[in-house]
Amino acid sequence: MHGGNIHNYTTYLLRDLHIKNGAEETIIEFPYPNSHGIADLGSKSKGKWHATEVAIDCKSNLIDHAKSCFIEASGQIETLTIVTLLKSEHKTILEKIMSVPELVFFINRINFMTLEDILEGLYE
Repeated sequence: MHGGNIHNYTTYLLRDLHIKNGAEETIIEFPYPNSHGIADLGSKSKGKWHATEVAIDCKSNLIDHAKSCFIEASGQIETLTIVTLLKSEHKTILEKIMSVPELVFFINRINFMTLEDILEGLYE
């Protein structure tokens, strides 16, 4: 896996949360269809794939991941969730993604969560 320890642990914790919530299938280092891009996690729920990028330790390639998810995968991925340590990071990341004209149309399919959200979901 790419990223540091916190990045990797977060990916595994999120996978565990998706399994707890009934995901049909989960794949760490999920290859985006029709792309060379790889998501940190792909989870299938209700027959649809959802991608997750963990933006802990590395945020520089989020634009490329969003393009792989929505443009190159051409409709095969339902949502992209970006995980951060702090909720205060979400607005800046979203503004960066929305500065790319091709991605503006996918704003309603981009979600955010924090590591705290994952832990609360696992241990509530």
